[in-house]
Amino acid sequence: RSDRSVISIYSAHDVEANLYEITTLVMDYFKARDYDRAIHVYKELLKNRKGVQKHLLAGTLHNLAVVHVWKGEYDEALPYCREALRVRRELERSAHLDIATSLSEMGIIHYAREEFNRSL
Repeated sequence: RSDRSVISIYSAHDVEANLYEITTLVMDYFKARDYDRAIHVYKELLKNRKGVQKHLLAGTLHNLAVVHVWKGEYDEALPYCREALRVRRELERSAHLDIATSLSEMGIIHYAREEFNRSL
């Protein structure tokens, strides 16, 4: 499917039923190292976030941060990672794996930016 059809699925709030298809499309972009297209899909998905379940929103934000990290765009990645962490903290108890994943990604970003005291 094209980016446009995936985005229309998401905007129709039928994400969970089509999550596999969306994930497969973006993973194909990763494999092809077409990170800009992956970023495009994730940003378009975020435009239509009203009414989207918070765990899907947090996952999309986190994945967008990861793509920017893969591109070496740490300044762009950090705000998405922070927002994913904020949403995940709203949803989960403090020891949840998704929170740990966001904190780990933030540590990677700070380390790459040579902010070693913040990366711990």
